[in-house]
Amino acid sequence: MNREIHWWHKRCWSALRDYLKGPMYRIYVCDALKEFKSYRSAIEKWSNPEPHLYQLELPGDIWNTEFFNRIYDDFIAPLTEDHKAPIAPRALRDIYKKFSDELRERGLYPEQFDVTFDFARLCREKSCYMCPLSPKHPYVEKLCIGNLSRPKQKYCSLLLTICEYFTLCNPDKCPVFDKSIKGLCPKPEIY
Repeated sequence: MNREIHWWHKRCWSALRDYLKGPMYRIYVCDALKEFKSYRSAIEKWSNPEPHLYQLELPGDIWNTEFFNRIYDDFIAPLTEDHKAPIAPRALRDIYKKFSDELRERGLYPEQFDVTFDFARLCREKSCYMCPLSPKHPYVEKLCIGNLSRPKQKYCSLLLTICEYFTLCNPDKCPVFDKSIKGLCPKPEIY
């Protein structure tokens, strides 16, 4: 049996990251790591991970790369330092360094940009007509329930349809309802 452990493997770190970011799982992971004396400092850090989350990088997976390539020229390139090719994790880290004080104050870090997997199905299926990031999305307005009389008592039908998120509607803080993210993806498929 090969007991060599490859701690560098991104899937291992991604799983550990997810366990430690989730408060319920964090307890179990930290308890299990207590058996390994060499990881005491890691346990202490991850018992309260919030101050260390800024170190997490955006995963460079296919979904992030595909989405990143679509928005790079219009939104990312103007904020980066001399990147010739759109390499998502590196460019996002540059942006983070440039605006780190403001971003940390808001509790933001590069890995949080990793929402593309949830929207990837829309890109793969060329379903730009219902994507809230598209400049033209004829069905988004009809799916959005923000202007109902009591929307806060209902789940957001758009996020449920697209990402399978059960999130209560909050039109006061909704970028879909106020249309602030409309057109974020400047290169939609023709529909």
